[in-house]
Amino acid sequence: MLTIDRMATTYRIAGTPARRVAVSRRLDRLARTTLVEGLEAAAQPYSAEDGPYVVVRRLDLALWFDPSGMADPAIARLWAEALSKALTRAVADAPRDSVARYDNRTAFLADWLADLARDTALGDWRYAEFAVLEGEDPGRAATVVLGREARRIGPVLGLMLGQSRLAGLMNILSGANIASLWRDWVGTAPEPGPGLAPVIERAGGCPPVPALTDPTDPDARARHALLWLVALTGAPVRLPPEVAAPLAMQIVFVAALARVLPDLQRLLAGGGPAAEIAALLQATPATLKPAAVWLAGALPLAPPARLADLAALALRSAAGVPKASPAQSLHRLRSRFAGVGLLLPAISDLHLADRLQATGRMRLLAFAVPQSLRPLAMADPVLRWLAGRDPDSLPAAPINWPRATDLPPPLRPLADDTPTHGNGPEIAALRAVLDRFATGLRGMEGASADYLARQFLLQPGEIEVGPKEILLRLGPVPLRILLVMAGRTGSQGPIPWLGDRRLVVEVANA
Repeated sequence: MLTIDRMATTYRIAGTPARRVAVSRRLDRLARTTLVEGLEAAAQPYSAEDGPYVVVRRLDLALWFDPSGMADPAIARLWAEALSKALTRAVADAPRDSVARYDNRTAFLADWLADLARDTALGDWRYAEFAVLEGEDPGRAATVVLGREARRIGPVLGLMLGQSRLAGLMNILSGANIASLWRDWVGTAPEPGPGLAPVIERAGGCPPVPALTDPTDPDARARHALLWLVALTGAPVRLPPEVAAPLAMQIVFVAALARVLPDLQRLLAGGGPAAEIAALLQATPATLKPAAVWLAGALPLAPPARLADLAALALRSAAGVPKASPAQSLHRLRSRFAGVGLLLPAISDLHLADRLQATGRMRLLAFAVPQSLRPLAMADPVLRWLAGRDPDSLPAAPINWPRATDLPPPLRPLADDTPTHGNGPEIAALRAVLDRFATGLRGMEGASADYLARQFLLQPGEIEVGPKEILLRLGPVPLRILLVMAGRTGSQGPIPWLGDRRLVVEVANA
């Protein structure tokens, strides 16, 4: 398949103005219709479904002909042949900064996903087809693209596993992302099935899979299950995805249960007795109840030898589990509203966080954005995370909004924000937070919410979440110098509702 992302033509036509207009319209029509058909021959070398995949950054072509003596099909053939020859020369001879060559589409997607996980894909000319996803949560972007090409999910993830690049991708995938990929790849939701998988013995030659790091974290369990699914469907086991999927879920269930119930390891390794295992499962933490319920239901029909084989698979890397390095624990999210994160210290200073809870904090952050952009802000994954909730889930809850009399009086008369931000129950808390934020910013006291949003809050950027700090990294801010002078860059202290992580602000120079 040959895809031209954008084609620009410049004509130099002799004759009267009327003739030049008529010829240019004729050539435009040819470019949209007949030329497309003529390019079929040029596309033949790239038509194999799993053949070479080439991305050409730019192709320049100069073509001279006399349109007055040629019929439209002849012009289209000449044009198509010239394009084909220019494309062939570019693919063969152009330098790597102009042409990217891959063995197939699978290798191309693997490169994009690896760069997406490293946060180096943005702005790369090779990935222009994914520009529509810029600003989206990286995990969701990966899920959307792979979901559109579901038959490539297994090959792409398998290739990345073989290249030791899959761990980076796993770091940006949430449990919800993995559940979506699982359904697209396998055709069903991630479930362990009723009894022990009948193919446990075949999985014995599976390559090593990194140990489960946090058995109580649903996202960590989802990543572990996906790693097992990729390993089980690849060489040398090569189980079909629909057969490997229940086994992968069973392995992660057993691995998680054995990590939190040390005595369970001995019983599982010995294949029972089932009654002792069932009794021990009563002490399972709430987050692992589904795993305990499944195992308790599977025990009555589980042959001891098969139970021992499953335990061996799940526990073979349990000893000496390595702790995640700081690099592995980082989590990055991009947003067009990242500047709203500058308000977190003000929310903390006013002691609003506990009163509003996560749902109220989310609405407060979104209401810092003018009404015209608020629907986008309410769905923004960064604002949801900064509010203290998972980006994929924010259930509604009653909000105890404060009245103006419950809040500190403003230092100066405040501008009327009704035209841009409305007059809902959120406005008193928002004005108090904005007033606290503006305090110390030279000349900003009493400024309108709209002005503060345009100058500071409506700024694209990203958050980088680590175990002890949140790095808020913004692009150029119009009044950056005021933030620097007021000490609003660098460390801003802990944010209580985000695990007391320190907020660190970085703002790029203009």
